[in-house]
Amino acid sequence: SSVGAQWVSVTYTNTYGCTPPAPTVYNLFVNPLPNAAGAITGTATVCAGTNGVVYSCAEILNAASYSWTLPAGATIASGAGTKSIAVDFGAAATSGNITVSGTNSCGNGTVSQPFAVAVNPLPAAAGIITGPVSVCAGSTGVAYSVPAITGATSYVWTVPTGATITSGGNTKNIVVAFGTATGAGVITVKG
Repeated sequence: SSVGAQWVSVTYTNTYGCTPPAPTVYNLFVNPLPNAAGAITGTATVCAGTNGVVYSCAEILNAASYSWTLPAGATIASGAGTKSIAVDFGAAATSGNITVSGTNSCGNGTVSQPFAVAVNPLPAAAGIITGPVSVCAGSTGVAYSVPAITGATSYVWTVPTGATITSGGNTKNIVVAFGTATGAGVITVKG
């Protein structure tokens, strides 16, 4: 249990009661386990699909490497084995804890206090857009809508070249004015 120079000795007594003049001594050095890990710093709330989020801890004495654990769906993008890592949160990542401990040839040191990370989900896929599929050139007040998108706080629409969203641009219902040019186009929406 003591770190540093130590020794082990052995002696014996034979069947005649004789002992050697001195015990045999084997000198050795007891290496320490890594010290306890300190607090982790980084971003506590992220969005699913976010990449390169940095987490770090202070240097851990006697650590040859650093062992990190992450929430489900998160991976170390860079810095594995070091005191500072960049983490990618996949689209399906969930909230959870990040911990770290120092490691060396003797084993793992005491794990840090958990650093809680809240992973906010991406909006769900958009449903089917409803509205007229054929309009006259120059039409105004043409309404399009999509069912509510789970997890969306606003809506991003795209309309064909020459068309303009006249109202509802960040909502699930928009009104469009079409220009005088004719041709096919596509309307899209995402949360």
